[in-house]
Amino acid sequence: MIESETIKNPLCICGCGKEVKKNRDSKQWNRYILGHVNKNKHWNWTEAQKNKTKEVMNKPEVKKKKLNTMNIPEIKEKYSRTMREAQNRPEVREAKSKATKLMWKNPDYIKKQIVARNTKFMNKKEQLVFDLINSICPNEWKWVGNGEVIIGGKCPDFINNGQNKLIEFFGDYWHKNDDAVEKIELFKKFGYDTLIIWESELKNIENVKLKISNFIYTI
Repeated sequence: MIESETIKNPLCICGCGKEVKKNRDSKQWNRYILGHVNKNKHWNWTEAQKNKTKEVMNKPEVKKKKLNTMNIPEIKEKYSRTMREAQNRPEVREAKSKATKLMWKNPDYIKKQIVARNTKFMNKKEQLVFDLINSICPNEWKWVGNGEVIIGGKCPDFINNGQNKLIEFFGDYWHKNDDAVEKIELFKKFGYDTLIIWESELKNIENVKLKISNFIYTI
């Protein structure tokens, strides 16, 4: 009796050496791994060839045909599924995560993001904290949550430059995954002492006032 050999998946024809999978719709072997179809394609095109392709693709009738095709429910769903699968690939998610973290280290990018999110004014809870600060130490603190001040790639809420002190207000929902100690240590590297006030603490205003007072007047 001859033992049957294990059938291996065909390899991606782009030359990467990786195995392809079967198409879920046709049940046939794919020729490429998802995302590899253009890996070795078009790189040797001349500028004239590239411009000719752009010219064809930009024709109104071609654009209209492409738009009509994408509006067919079956094709739209297949395209959406393909994009979801591509975005969920580990290497893609890791690359996007690294790129995002790198961008958030750029002060100019952070300011643009804050402006885009319309963070021009304090919310009600931030205003309450600011009022408490001013009741203890009038006119010495400033709200800079609009991106006016960036420290270590982060935008603090309140600052007292004279004392090199910061106060951060953490909303229970938006900051539930934030590490307060990590934020304090980050600002400490730049010479700032930081106090974190959580939204849940505002249930006892007197305790918050005492906490702020101890922070401000402790040398």
